[in-house]
Amino acid sequence: MNELSMSNHEVRGYRLVEQNETFPDLYSTEEVEVGDKQVVARFFFTNSSWWLVEADLSTGVAFGYVMLHDNLVDAEWGYFSLNELEDLRIVRPQPEEEGLSFVWLVERDKEWVSAPAREVLPMEAWSRFEGLVGEPEE
Repeated sequence: MNELSMSNHEVRGYRLVEQNETFPDLYSTEEVEVGDKQVVARFFFTNSSWWLVEADLSTGVAFGYVMLHDNLVDAEWGYFSLNELEDLRIVRPQPEEEGLSFVWLVERDKEWVSAPAREVLPMEAWSRFEGLVGEPEE
């Protein structure tokens, strides 16, 4: 079986989020200062990262900080879909190797250790919200 006919978790060798995992519920950290919110997981894809703070695994909706293409200017706190991250796949055919393709998938940082946002995110992610409680509003 080649990679193009396999599911992403089969290619990767694991699911981004296992069904038995637990994360803080959505909205459960609203009363926590932004810099003190615990970032419990990190997902990455080439030069993009999703840092998870809260999630509802029954819907696949997560809340956290997202930075796409190493673009700190447009990085923001918000909601993202764990299901879409699981399904995201970029396939680049290798013309010099007929029938072969290179597949990019979102990965999970398996070495990640939960830590406060101020310790693991860029300063811009939390410093302008210092002293504020609730979900950051852009």
